[in-house]
Amino acid sequence: MKIGKKLKELRLEKNFSLEQLAKKVDLTRSFLSQVEKDKTSPSIASLIKILSALNIKMADFFQSVEGTKGVVLKKSQRKLFYDQKSKIKMASLSTGFSNPKIEPFYAEMETGSFSEFMYSRGQTFGFVLTGTIELTLGEDIYLLKPGDSVYFDSSVPHRWKAVGGRKASGLWVTNESFLNIL
Repeated sequence: MKIGKKLKELRLEKNFSLEQLAKKVDLTRSFLSQVEKDKTSPSIASLIKILSALNIKMADFFQSVEGTKGVVLKKSQRKLFYDQKSKIKMASLSTGFSNPKIEPFYAEMETGSFSEFMYSRGQTFGFVLTGTIELTLGEDIYLLKPGDSVYFDSSVPHRWKAVGGRKASGLWVTNESFLNIL
């Protein structure tokens, strides 16, 4: 998925120069320029930092160009974002809905892939669909298998990791889309 043009438009709407945004998100001006030209893709963590700095919810970012305001999001309408660094595919499940109060996501993780540590002000719910996911929540580690769910305070630093020799997938819901990456 090409996201550079949209990121540039949002940055300019918020009156940020590349230099200002780079300082705010602790990334280089050169890297952001490459992202905006679709010459490289940001990691999920970097995308979250950029969107948070621009005060944009992930679901709003992936909102379709047509601005569909419906009650159904077809699988074919989902926009998958693939993070080459972490080997995680993510898709917002609220794209196209008018003013969602929660941020549901679908995620696929290759074996051994993991997110960076993150936190936010809200709460998170997760449900494992396939594979085994290791959740590190503060100092505690939990192994989650298909059918397991988890609910926790997102202000506790946490990360996800696919373990067990096969791809893992799950549904994640948060009521606070502005994540912070450690």
